[in-house]
Amino acid sequence: MQAPILSGSILRDRYKIKHLIGQGGMGRTYMAEDIERFNELCVLKEFIPFSPTPESVKKAKELFQREASILYQIKHPQVPEFRATFEASDRLFLVQDYVEGQTYRDILIERNKHKNPFSEGEATQLLLQVLPILVYLHHRHIIHRDISPENLMLRISDRLPVLIDFGVVKATATKLLHTDTVVGKFGYAPPEQMQSGRAYPNSDLYALAATVVVLLTGREPQELFDDVSLTWDWASFAHVSTGLTQVLDKMLSFKPNDRYSNAQEVLAALEFAQASLSQVKTFAFGANRSSGSMPSPNPNGANTQNISISTSRLVKSKVNTGGILLGVGLVVISGVASWAIASLVLNSLNPTIVPPPIPTPLVPTNINRGLELQNNQGRVSDTIKADQTITYRVEGKKGQTLTAALSGSGLVMTLNYVDQKPIDNFSSNLTVGYWRGKLPATGAYFITIKTANGVTESNYELEVTLEDAVVPTPKPTPTPTPELIPNPEIVVPIELPPESLSKTVEQVSIPQQPIRYDVSVLEGQTLEVAIEGNISVKMTDPQGVEVVEKSGGDKIKIKNTLIGNYQILVTSKTESPFRLDVTASN
Repeated sequence: MQAPILSGSILRDRYKIKHLIGQGGMGRTYMAEDIERFNELCVLKEFIPFSPTPESVKKAKELFQREASILYQIKHPQVPEFRATFEASDRLFLVQDYVEGQTYRDILIERNKHKNPFSEGEATQLLLQVLPILVYLHHRHIIHRDISPENLMLRISDRLPVLIDFGVVKATATKLLHTDTVVGKFGYAPPEQMQSGRAYPNSDLYALAATVVVLLTGREPQELFDDVSLTWDWASFAHVSTGLTQVLDKMLSFKPNDRYSNAQEVLAALEFAQASLSQVKTFAFGANRSSGSMPSPNPNGANTQNISISTSRLVKSKVNTGGILLGVGLVVISGVASWAIASLVLNSLNPTIVPPPIPTPLVPTNINRGLELQNNQGRVSDTIKADQTITYRVEGKKGQTLTAALSGSGLVMTLNYVDQKPIDNFSSNLTVGYWRGKLPATGAYFITIKTANGVTESNYELEVTLEDAVVPTPKPTPTPTPELIPNPEIVVPIELPPESLSKTVEQVSIPQQPIRYDVSVLEGQTLEVAIEGNISVKMTDPQGVEVVEKSGGDKIKIKNTLIGNYQILVTSKTESPFRLDVTASN
């Protein structure tokens, strides 16, 4: 294996290495400056092939480029952009944007120091900010496979989570060796990914939920997962509502079929859970409506009705046969007094209410624009206000695949065909900013953008792509397979964990392709190798002396080993799965 690149080295007269960020068995990551972009920081990922032979390097280049080409499709503001791949000094590199921020693992470590795990609000916000990224990726048939606190970063510039490290290096190594090497972290990757290497869109949902419950509880997955019942027991360590608990538990279901099928379903479930949590009961205050009346109270304990009655009694007491005029006068005076007192009380209790002015409603402005595509691609950036609806017209052909990616906050997108009919059941009122599907007919299509409720203004970028229908090509006439020429051996080191001194390797053999495993042992140990599969195995000691050769399933046992590397050479005439169980004991 080549040594790491020294700080200060310049690759391809462009990338200046600042320092090594990290290193694994299959690659390294460097911080670098892009000289051609005013020394802008970037990240270089180096892939280290297992074998330096020309054939292995050529195959590694092809697979590395194929894996990297998938990532070039991603144009999402919360995913670092992959810029280029290049080769230098027989090394393969991938260049991507540098994200200035802090991983959620570092944030959690700091939080745990103060016993301050994530709150339900913070966890829900993280889900609502990451799930749209997964909607975007999964529509492009891209599965991350390695979501964890280490691979989520909180970006300093806008305080948004960014999804990093799509595992190109590890995926390339897996395909190069035809192994079932797992891309993903133990405890975060779902069972189907750990057991068989298979991953589905809801495999990412499982890993995201595992990440969230770790942030909520401050505990690692090993402490929260019950190996006996195969269920997660995390809710007792966090203060979380029933709604969010149910959503996370479904995302963490052991069987993929029991989970949500996609990220859009999780967003809908979260919205429902939030709505249920925010419901507040309302109560009627004031009079007892069963009485049919609501008298106005008087500050002095009386009311206007009592005032009128007392005044009337006063009038009657003054009436006699000898003073009619005086009585009439008293009645008039009393009536006026009664009216005045009543009016005074009523006005004090019922002040004149001036209704607030009714705001003038905004008159919607419809803006229609054409979007010309160059090489079936088009992009536009603009600003939209709450009183605007902007519609872009795109011409398409039947059978083409249309992709519309809208970036920006607080936006709603709809895609219609003629007569303002939605293209399909999923093209109306999209809040995730992404739609992809086949066009049902040739003609004009309309992409309408407006702001969500409560959003006054938003900047946006719309990217539209048309892909022509793929015409199947006839299968070529098979040609005779030439005689296979043995390839140079692939060298794979086997590191025995110190706690168990045991390692299992499961792979598929390649015809005429030797694979050599190097096992380092101490002097005087016993080395055992259990073999399963239709393969031939030859073992040599550290001095190059052949120890044993076997074909088919069997067990090799060597006592009193020499110190150094024992080499296990595996060959096969056919493509066949095999397994090696390697154990060293004192």
